[in-house]
Amino acid sequence: MSQSPRISNSGSDNRDVAEVEAKLNQQFIEYAEKTQLQIREKDNHLQQKEEIIFTLQTQNKEEKEKLIKIENKLIIVEESLQKEKEQRIMNENQNAVLEEQVKEQIEQNGKLQKDNEEELRRRRKAEENQKLLNEEKEKILKKLENAEQLIEITQIQVADLEANMNSAKELGKLEMKSELISIQEKMRFNENALKRIQEEKHQSEEKFYLEIHQLEEELTQAKIEIETQNVKYNLIKNQYESDKKVWVENEQKEKKQEKEQNDDKQRADKYEALYNQEQQQRRKLETELLGEQEEKQKNIEQRKEMEQKYIQNEDERRKAEQQLRFGTEEKIEALKCAEYSEKCEKEEHEKRIKAENEANKLQRENERIKKENERNKQEIEIEKNLRLDFQARYLVEFEQKENEIKMRNQIELLQKKTHIEKQDSIRNASEAEKRINELDERLHSAQEEQRIMKDEVERMNAKVEREIIKAKEEERRRKEIEIEKQKIEMENWNLKRDYEKVKIASEKLKQEFGEEKANEEIQISVNLLKEQDDQIHKLKDELEIESSERKKNQEEILILRNAEEKRPKIIKSVLTASDPQHVYIQGELCIRPDNDTHNKCVITVDPVISEGIVYFEVVFFNHDDKIFHIGVTNVEQDAKDKKEVNGDSGNVDSFIFGNGKFISNQRVGAEINLQSNPRTLTFFVEGKEQPNSFIDISQSIRFFVYTIQKHSAFLITRFERLSVSQAKGLNNSRTWIFGSNYSDQILDMEYEGNDEQKKTIREMQEKVCQELVDKFDEKENVEGRKQTIESGITVKLLNILETRDLTSITKQYTNAMYIFTRPSNDEIVSLLIQKKDPFPGLIRTLQSQNEDVVKFSIVSIHNMLYYRGEGSDKTQQHPQSDALIASGGVEKIYALYKKNVSKFIKDRAIICFCFAYRAREITPPETQQDIITNLKVLVRDQDTWMKNASKRALKDLSKNESNRALIMTDGFTIPE
Repeated sequence: MSQSPRISNSGSDNRDVAEVEAKLNQQFIEYAEKTQLQIREKDNHLQQKEEIIFTLQTQNKEEKEKLIKIENKLIIVEESLQKEKEQRIMNENQNAVLEEQVKEQIEQNGKLQKDNEEELRRRRKAEENQKLLNEEKEKILKKLENAEQLIEITQIQVADLEANMNSAKELGKLEMKSELISIQEKMRFNENALKRIQEEKHQSEEKFYLEIHQLEEELTQAKIEIETQNVKYNLIKNQYESDKKVWVENEQKEKKQEKEQNDDKQRADKYEALYNQEQQQRRKLETELLGEQEEKQKNIEQRKEMEQKYIQNEDERRKAEQQLRFGTEEKIEALKCAEYSEKCEKEEHEKRIKAENEANKLQRENERIKKENERNKQEIEIEKNLRLDFQARYLVEFEQKENEIKMRNQIELLQKKTHIEKQDSIRNASEAEKRINELDERLHSAQEEQRIMKDEVERMNAKVEREIIKAKEEERRRKEIEIEKQKIEMENWNLKRDYEKVKIASEKLKQEFGEEKANEEIQISVNLLKEQDDQIHKLKDELEIESSERKKNQEEILILRNAEEKRPKIIKSVLTASDPQHVYIQGELCIRPDNDTHNKCVITVDPVISEGIVYFEVVFFNHDDKIFHIGVTNVEQDAKDKKEVNGDSGNVDSFIFGNGKFISNQRVGAEINLQSNPRTLTFFVEGKEQPNSFIDISQSIRFFVYTIQKHSAFLITRFERLSVSQAKGLNNSRTWIFGSNYSDQILDMEYEGNDEQKKTIREMQEKVCQELVDKFDEKENVEGRKQTIESGITVKLLNILETRDLTSITKQYTNAMYIFTRPSNDEIVSLLIQKKDPFPGLIRTLQSQNEDVVKFSIVSIHNMLYYRGEGSDKTQQHPQSDALIASGGVEKIYALYKKNVSKFIKDRAIICFCFAYRAREITPPETQQDIITNLKVLVRDQDTWMKNASKRALKDLSKNESNRALIMTDGFTIPE
């Protein structure tokens, strides 16, 4: 009865174990499938990593090939450097020869400087002598005036003496004979003393004449030297004004001499009337005449001697006058005494006879004085002829001196030219040496960069290899761990199954052997299971650590891949020169040889850029003297067609300023962005973004480089594709449309901002104005002028002249307006007025303090008035007359004429004024009188143009009756 239930229990246990085993087998199969799927995914990841590693290896190979190419380029550069060194040696030899020539030239220049210094000293001495002579002349003139006053006083005294003598004659009959005889003896004694004094004076005068003659010869020599020095000095000044002043002074002197001659005649007539005048006064007149001759030729030391002699003569004259005064006083006393004597009749008769003889003598003396005056006139005529001869000689000497100055200027120009050429050769040699040193430095830097790049590549290769080895090792470990995991899982499954079996067996053991023994066995198996679980947990932790490391490695690989994608892709450049015979191209290096006689050279850079973001950068060498730049050009139109934008931010015809200036040895770059909308072009200098940029660039472009100086060079340092644009935009940036007319945009720019921005705007606008001047100046291009006016350029210029501050308007603006008025015609001027009246803006600039601005404005106004007047009825008023007078323009032109400006501006202003008043009465009368009076004078002007313009102006004004009446006053004839 007891066995049957046991048998049934074992059958049920076996069924439970079978079910558990079936479940465990099903779980194991599912787990195995999952593990296989994971293994396949990991294999795919490994294949992707191997592909990445393969691409990195190929890139490393390409880098190695590039390094080999760079090494080849460096070899070529070393060869070119060797050639440069040989050329430098040749230049040093040439420099040695040039230095010797420079030393010789310096010595010659030193001699010329010494000669110039001596001439300057002579000029200073001559100027000082001339000043002293002028001072002495003024002193003598004052003395002559004083002498004339003394003569008048003596004449009055002589008249008084004659009256006293007449009264004395009446009273002389009563004087005593004895007193008369004593008085006569005293008079004889005085006369003898006077004769003796006169003889001594005559001898001293002869000596004085001889000394004067010697002084005249010395003065002529000194005068010639002074005149030559004056000529040299006057050459520096305005010759025209000086000649005019000399002419006016000569006329004044001639008038003064004529007046003096007339005064001499009057004085001679007075001498004839004054027959009792004493001989001393006659001598005084002779000394005065000599003084008039002396004032023409005096210097410092000679004048002192003459003044001393003049003082001596004055002392003698005073003594003679005193003796004469004493004699006259005694004579008066004798005459008073003779009134009381009857015996005085005979002596008085003799005295009368003597007086008559004296009168005859005085008459003869007067005749002699007349002859002397005639002789003085002849001398004056001779002096006048000499002056004319001197003027002729002065003109000849002036022409000779002018030719000499021209020759000297030509010699100086040749010397400067040779000096500049020598300096250029020295500078070229130094620059060549500098360029060689720079190329050496660049070679070393390139070698260093190559070495660094090579090390970087090797480091990257080593890192990649380490990553590959590490990945393989991790994969191997992962597979081992997976296998170990599978083993553990199998062991777990086996353990679980064993556990179930043990559990069943333990139940059986408990039943068979007892519960304690079974518990011990169970505890042992439990401990074994715990140990296995601990090992499983450790393996899981290791798997998690390895998976985290694997993720890190994958992230690093992604970072490296992104960095590789962001790295610029180098574009291989191909240089093509517009004139290959005069350019040496080796890879990315371009050199202009020394024997290059061509100036301009455009080097285009292939390939054509039609997509993406591309950065192009070059460095120029030895190109500081002339223009050089980089830029882009449309593929359909090369630089010869002038459809381009360059590094100066302009095009061939008109430049746009505002970007930073760059010099040799600086990095100059341009970035073209064909991904953006609109497409943009941005320039960089030394990596710094420039303010001027361009939009609407063509879809396909080509970079180019423009050079002009021989023995210059440039090297392409960067030509690569970018993933992200470097251009960030600036606050003061300015955008220009590619291929548009920049002149219109520039002239429309508002004159605002800080001082630097205003200066940039003004320079850009002045450049546009200068281009207009270069295009039309002195050229008969009527159609070109019409097209430019129709385009609205003149309207923009006139807006500037009407609105901008006068201090910021320079001569370039008014000169740009001037070229539309000469050469010109009535059609062009009418078109100018039709587009926008130019007179308000030009008249406004007449108030400028810049005389060049005023000059171009007044000439432009004159030309427009002239051509408008020629195209109208000349018998009627000028077509612009009403508009000019109503707007106050005529008043401003007249105010300009009255200002202290140059003669050129004054002449044009008065002619413009007359154009406005053609066949019209000038008002007010004061202005009418002033204008017509000055025009009458200008008819005799030395300037032929002004002479003819004045005649034409008078003719136009005379078509009004009021003007005509004023013109014809003083017998003036209106020119035909």
